[in-house]
Order: sequence, then structure tokens, then C-alpha cells
Amino acid sequence: MGQLTVLEESPRERGESLHGEFRGLYKMKLYHKGVQYRAIYDIIDENVSVLVLMIDKRENFYERAKRKKIAKK
Repeated sequence: MGQLTVLEESPRERGESLHGEFRGLYKMKLYHKGVQYRAIYDIIDENVSVLVLMIDKRENFYERAKRKKIAKK
């Protein structure tokens, strides 16, 4: 998943902001061996750090994120 390295340079431009329960977080589409994945991440401005909260297959991704209580802290 070397695709995540693009977040080092411009995390806001490389992902899409989320809304609803995931407001304040970002998503990124990933592909590995023909399978589509999603990543949810947070940008911590004080450190200019990116915290990846979850990576999983696209199918039912958001339902699993809700069950895991992924949210902006």
C-alpha cells in the first residue's frame, strides 16, 4: 500500500473530506491487486501529521467503520 505515501506531501488534496458521522475526517481510495480499498484518516494540524484510522476493502466499508466507532476525536 505504498499509495499512502502521497499523504506526506498533501493530505487534504489527495483525499476527500467526509461528512455525517465521519465529519472532519478524510477518505482515500486505494487499489491492491485489482481489489478496491478505502482508508479513513485524520489530519492533526499541530504536528502536521496524518493518522490512518482504518483501511479495509471497499464493500461495506462505512458500515464496518461505524461498528468500530471510527470518528473524529
